[in-house]
Amino acid sequence: SDLIAIVGMAGRFPGASSVAEFWQGMVEGREMISHFSEDELDFDPRPTNPGTDYVLSRGIMQDPEMFDAKHFGIPPREAARLDPQHRIMLEVAQTALEDAGHDPDRFAGRIGIFCGASQSSYLLNNLLGAPGAARELAASYPVKDFATAFGNDKDFLATRLAYKLNLKGPAMTVQTACSTALTAVSQACNALREGQADMVLAGGVSVTFP
Repeated sequence: SDLIAIVGMAGRFPGASSVAEFWQGMVEGREMISHFSEDELDFDPRPTNPGTDYVLSRGIMQDPEMFDAKHFGIPPREAARLDPQHRIMLEVAQTALEDAGHDPDRFAGRIGIFCGASQSSYLLNNLLGAPGAARELAASYPVKDFATAFGNDKDFLATRLAYKLNLKGPAMTVQTACSTALTAVSQACNALREGQADMVLAGGVSVTFP
């Protein structure tokens, strides 16, 4: 049949570390956007753009830098250069599989994944800040410093997750700007209907630094 069941969910959001916590916040009408004082601002555009409307608020995810690299068999140096978006997606994908009650190592069929991420601001702000760092990475691409190049490229998100989680179905990184996560769900449904996979993970991640 064409019937598709959602059997597991996972997520992290501003003000909520899980799907259950997010929904509870919605039910309670709780404000989950963070508000800041003038002294807490990392960046203030008003001096260079006077008169612009500017709200001192933003959605902030708790502990985005935390990552259990050893659990996924990722060496410390590689983990340090891995875009936190990749780290978070890896952890959330595993949580979704656990929520669904399915272990990829024992799943009888094929599990696929369709997902996408935002531009890696971690690469731009944290890894290429030193003088000459961007030029050195560009000049040696793609034969040197794979941890930086592949760990911050959106193209490698789905394949990394498939490899680390032992997924045997199709693994495709989806990029359609603001509709990426919704398109990933649509592509996942198509893969199920066409028999390319028996179960599929679908989602997106967008975390910026600073």
